[in-house]
Formats: sequence, C-alpha cells, structure tokens
Amino acid sequence: MQRSVELGDQSLDMRRSWIKMQSRELKAAHDADLTITVTAVEQEILKQQQISNLAVIPHVHVPYSGEQASFAQRQGLLFTGNYNHSSNMDAVRWLCQEIMPLVWLQLPELTLTLLGSDINEEVKVLAKDERITVPGYLTDVTPYFLNHRLFVAPLRSSAGMKGEIGQSLEYGLPIVATTVGIEGMHLTHEQNVLEANEAQEFAQQIIRLYKSEELWNKLAANSVKAIAPFNPDSIKQELCQMFHDLCLS
Repeated sequence: MQRSVELGDQSLDMRRSWIKMQSRELKAAHDADLTITVTAVEQEILKQQQISNLAVIPHVHVPYSGEQASFAQRQGLLFTGNYNHSSNMDAVRWLCQEIMPLVWLQLPELTLTLLGSDINEEVKVLAKDERITVPGYLTDVTPYFLNHRLFVAPLRSSAGMKGEIGQSLEYGLPIVATTVGIEGMHLTHEQNVLEANEAQEFAQQIIRLYKSEELWNKLAANSVKAIAPFNPDSIKQELCQMFHDLCLS
C-alpha cells in the first residue's frame, strides 16, 4: 500500500488503508514472540521500528524436472498475476501502454500473453491489440512457461517475494523485471535476470534478451541455480532451527 501511494495513488481511501494496516501489523509484531518475514527487506523495515525478534523464511520453490523447449522453439512474452491486486494492475497498465509500444517498434510481430485470474474489463481493454492474448485463469500453466521465450515482471508497487518470479525460475524461463519485482530473490542483473526500472530501459532489455540466444541460454541455466536455496529441504532446516531457537529463548 505504501508503494502504491508513493507511486501516485493519492486517494484518501488508499492512505487510510495504508495507515490502518501499518498500525495493525506493527502492533502484532510488537506483541509476538517472533515475527516471520519472507524477505530481508521487510525484516529491515521492522528493525527500524525497534522490533527485534525476527526471522526470514522465504517461499518454497521446486525446479521443473521435465523436458524443456529450446530458444528457437519458443516465442512471445508472458506476464501472470491476479488482476484484483492493484500492483498487478499497475504493472499490466505500464506494460501495455508504455513498454510494449516501444518493443513493437523493433519487434512488431512479438506477442504478449496476460495469464492469471480475475480478469476485469480494464485488462480486456488493455488487451485490445491483437498481439495481446488473455487466456484467463487456468489450472495448469506449465505449457505457457515452457512455450514462451521470456517472462516479464514490470512490478512497481508490490512488496515481498513474488510468486510469479519464483515460478519462472522453477521453469528456467528467463526474466526481465524491475528491482521491486525481484525483491527477496537474491538475483543478479546479467547473471540470472535482466533488471530495468524505466519504460525505455525495460523495452530495450526485452528486445535484447528476445534476440540473443546466447544470453537467453545463460539466464535459463542460471535461473535453475538461483532457485536452489528455496528448495523444501533447505526451508525445512531453517524452520526447524527457528523453532528450536524460539523454544530456548
């Protein structure tokens, strides 16, 4: 909510919701024996509020073990999210209205798929270009992650680990994302992700990665390595240690 306000949502309802939610969360954290965050970013914010009993437990991710399509066998861009979330709506607006027109100047045939649940009328309007497809909610998204060439995450106002980023890493699907999008994932620009925070820069990184098989292969291989710390066994060990320390405190 704070990032939505900082990004430009100055509505009184949003500000009130932000202040009320922040107050509730801080009180709960102060009263708890231990507060768990999913990234070190949230942990640091709570430390600044004099909350000391903290632990970071990230999301669990399991790499896809099936057969993968090659660079040449794939095409198009993939975005996914729940469109009831304001952060995802901001991202898809920015993507369709500002980023894709720049991409299409150099790659006019490039397609974009907007995957996810709670498709609303605004999404349908944004997808009026015939190069944009909106399949709606699907129980099995595996074919989309295996057949698209890039995943895009132009998120500017959400917080915490993004499930869609982790999911893309699971499938070894190279990603172009904002700094906000990759928060908490310990990713490195040019190694396992391409990072961009302005529309022109984001478009250029899409074009660059979409054209370069060498760079695509590098990011695809490193994506699988990047997800390794989030495997079930590692997280289980962290949870066991956390509960052990809590019982001794």
